[in-house]
Order: sequence, then structure tokens, then C-alpha cells
Amino acid sequence: MVNSRIASGDKLFLVDQEPVLNYATDMYDNLHPSVAGAPKMSTPWYNELVTLLPRCRASNPIIVSPATQNLTAGQPWNLLPDVLGHPSGTFSLSGKPSGMTIHPQTGEIRWPSPVAGTYHVTLNVNNGTGSDSLQFTLAVGAP
Repeated sequence: MVNSRIASGDKLFLVDQEPVLNYATDMYDNLHPSVAGAPKMSTPWYNELVTLLPRCRASNPIIVSPATQNLTAGQPWNLLPDVLGHPSGTFSLSGKPSGMTIHPQTGEIRWPSPVAGTYHVTLNVNNGTGSDSLQFTLAVGAP
């Protein structure tokens, strides 16, 4: 529907919420996000806005990803953190368990084979204008 309206000359932009929302658990009703769903929608909106608005100045990075993650032992786990700010910056981890890696440019965290237990890992990002850190908890349960 949006694409047909854009083709008709309407000045619209589509902000895709499908990848971040679970409509069964993140919606209050058929139209409105729940308390859990609203924060998930902020990053796609922000990412679309920064493509439209001019970048007048750099801004400090802010990590907005959830601080707790539940994993299953032996099941690969990936996280692409939500980070606001410009430019995106360089990423690193502190206190990471064995086998966990991070891509320094994208911030994607991978752990191919989590081991049962509780881990406290700190995600760091620095973009030259500022930095931010988020300590998150990984709760790895038995399969």
C-alpha cells in the first residue's frame, strides 16, 4: 500500500517494524505497542530519520540494547546491538566468555557454543566524539 501511494506521488517513507516486533507479545492491541514493544520500535525509527535528516554534527553513541539475554547452552547466539549516535563507532567487549567474538565495526557479538551459567559482559563503543558501555547479563540455561 505504501509503495503504491509513493508511486502516486505521496511523500511517504516506510519504517519497517517487522524485524524488531513480535506482534503476539509486543502489541497492546492491533494498533498500539505495549510497554515492551515501544522501545523496540525506537531504533528503526531513529535509523530512518538519520537517513533523511542532515548530519550537522557528530553525537555520542548510546547503547539501547536490552541488558539481559537468555540463551540455551550449545545453541549459537548472535546479537547486533542497537546503538544510537553518529558516527557508529568502534566496538569491543570486556569480560567475555571463551569463544565469544565481536566485530569491531558493526558490533555484532557471536558465541557459537554457549556454556551453561551466568555471565556478565560489558559492551563498549567509542566513536571519537564519546563512548558508552553496557554491562549485560547472559543467562545460559541447559538445552
